[in-house]
Amino acid sequence: MALWASTAVAQTVTSVQDGDWIDPTTWDCNCVPELDTVEILHTVQFTTNMKLTMQLLHVNAGAVLTMDGPHLVIMLEGIVNDGLMLLAGYVDVDGELFNNGVVHVNGDFFSHGLLAMGGPGTLLTAVNMEMGGTINGEGHICVSGVTVNYGSIEGEVDVCDTSPTTSTPPFLDNNTGQVASTVTFCMGDVCSVSVPEAAVVQELRVWPVPAHEQLTLEGLATEVAWGLEVRDAIGRIIAVGAARAGSRMTVETATLPAGVYSLSLIAPNNTRSVKFVVE
Repeated sequence: MALWASTAVAQTVTSVQDGDWIDPTTWDCNCVPELDTVEILHTVQFTTNMKLTMQLLHVNAGAVLTMDGPHLVIMLEGIVNDGLMLLAGYVDVDGELFNNGVVHVNGDFFSHGLLAMGGPGTLLTAVNMEMGGTINGEGHICVSGVTVNYGSIEGEVDVCDTSPTTSTPPFLDNNTGQVASTVTFCMGDVCSVSVPEAAVVQELRVWPVPAHEQLTLEGLATEVAWGLEVRDAIGRIIAVGAARAGSRMTVETATLPAGVYSLSLIAPNNTRSVKFVVE
């Protein structure tokens, strides 16, 4: 079940190429988005501290919102993630985050508004996490460091602190908030610190070689939440369309220039990478 934010629409600004958020040529308005509705269709990168005040930020399926290093990012309004968010540093969500994809935070994640997880395949990971608002929906939250909850955790969310300091539920380091009886803790191997490579992929098969219109991967474990990242030969993240059905994933390669690429399947505490060629 995909989730969406309901909001009034101002001017819509859409990415037209991979690039920095603060580079006007990244956007169809030849400007830097401020109070607009923002549609990300490519790989867009934060290269400095950011305070986002737009009405709606939408990371579309196949798109990537990333960073060039640790930064402070404050998100005040609505965010819808249908793609991949690779963030680092200090991320503070004071508005609404509707996560229908994968969010990885290599640092501290503060959820002070609404965090809505959009289904069993959705994933959010962080080093440390402070939960001061409402978390609901269905999906997996994985935290390797400290968990603090003084808000409300509801729905069919699975929260996994992989380094707990308590042996009684809820398995959170510091809990003064509310946790519904429907919430689970570390169900399955999605957030395990010792997830073997076989839990991400079984026997991974990739074809055709070289690729032209599409690249097909076969052998993904169906029970694992994952992210997808494609980089070119010099390490730049490239936005591509991808679809997964069961253990098979197809990646659109028709728009990629000829060359060698690296594709990474990202799961909590585990990444499997393969190289492929486009002609």
